[in-house]
Amino acid sequence: MKRASLSWLLLAVLHGQTPARKEIDAYNEQRKILQKKAQASFDREMAREKTQDYGGSTVDLNNCLSDALKAATANYQSYAGALRAILAQRSPWPDFLKPGPTGVPLTQTELIADFDQLQAAWEKYRDAMCVGAAGLVKSGTAWRSYDYRCRLMVLDDHMRVLATFYSALLMK
Repeated sequence: MKRASLSWLLLAVLHGQTPARKEIDAYNEQRKILQKKAQASFDREMAREKTQDYGGSTVDLNNCLSDALKAATANYQSYAGALRAILAQRSPWPDFLKPGPTGVPLTQTELIADFDQLQAAWEKYRDAMCVGAAGLVKSGTAWRSYDYRCRLMVLDDHMRVLATFYSALLMK
């Protein structure tokens, strides 16, 4: 994190815009808190996924899957919330980035809007995917367990995708 802070500070100095040390420290401290929250949520979910053990009757299976989905959803919401909070974090550095070879950098507002749009599109995908998957056994007793398993699998996959493409936000 210190290397990233120093490079931002150097760029700001080169552009004649230096934020106060107090602002930088507060920004970095808040970012560390959000990064730890995101990482802890991700780690909890990946550990939960590895230890799932569903056995017993259909009712027992559905109860276990329902509990797992509640825990996974809480981990996901915490993780995605921390990523969004990092995007929304007020930077102490003024906007001094200029257009580059691939265009104009997105504003913070645009980054947040894109993240929100991504999340909304993913929720629609998840719902459609799991309705279709569970629909394969709609008339049987396995319908609910198919739905739960699908939601768990799609949620965990989405967390991994977010971790891959938003990893720069979690760098220390």
